Amino acid sequence: MTLSFAKRNMKVFLRDGGSVMGSLLTVIILIGVYALFLGDMMVSSIDSGGFENHAKTMADEWIMAGIVSVMPLSCALGAAGIIVEDRSKKIDRDFYCSPISRASVSGGYILSVFLIAFIMTVIGFALSQLYIVSRGGELLSLENMLKALGVILLDALAASAIIITVAMLFKSQNAYGSACTVIGTLSGFVMGLYLPVGSLPDAIATVVKCFPLSHSAVLLRQIFMEKSLEQASEGAPAPVLEMLDGVKNELGVNISFGDYVVSAAQSVAVLAVTAAVFFGAAWLLARRKEK
Repeated sequence: MTLSFAKRNMKVFLRDGGSVMGSLLTVIILIGVYALFLGDMMVSSIDSGGFENHAKTMADEWIMAGIVSVMPLSCALGAAGIIVEDRSKKIDRDFYCSPISRASVSGGYILSVFLIAFIMTVIGFALSQLYIVSRGGELLSLENMLKALGVILLDALAASAIIITVAMLFKSQNAYGSACTVIGTLSGFVMGLYLPVGSLPDAIATVVKCFPLSHSAVLLRQIFMEKSLEQASEGAPAPVLEMLDGVKNELGVNISFGDYVVSAAQSVAVLAVTAAVFFGAAWLLARRKEK
């Protein structure tokens, strides 16, 4: 029954074109900002580091990794609207009075939000690769594609868990819509997508580094930019390698606190723990709403 209920939720979401487009609002804004302003700034920033031959590709990979990393959050915002809509219209009461178990209803909501976030992000990932290749970059290796899909899976789990927990707190569609606008707009900043982390004041940069979903952006940047960073460092003298490390920190390819650099395994752990904690919170909130 959980799968059937999740299928119903996905159909309701996809049937509403406005919700689908609204869920991609952050992505659309990011693409616009990159095309109009951020692209030239990024290329110039990397150029100043002495990596002119790789600047355009590295900039494209940086922004595409960021766009893919924010898609689960953006899509989950739209998908979770069905939870608020059912509650505001009291449709959920019909489900609770039906033979469907309460666990199946809660599980169906959770599963549908996760699947929508994951599937749409995988599509966005495929399009990002086509974009990079069309601009003269290289397609990711099969190994790195699988790594990227793994990060997307964790990102979708963590983002869905956070947004479902938020959605459980709303009974009004208008209030939830306003919250979505705020969250969607802020997500680009707190994940370090509108401006490189190195360009931000220290206090704001710390907030970005501590936001759990920022770890997905970092992991995807490391995967997307691995080849171009290797090419830029190949045969380079020590001063240039030091400059390259500075570029990595500036662009948020690494998360560091002072001299300590967060490892990829630690970033994966942050996403996994975030997903577990917020799914637990969402489940408890759902059980409270049912009583």
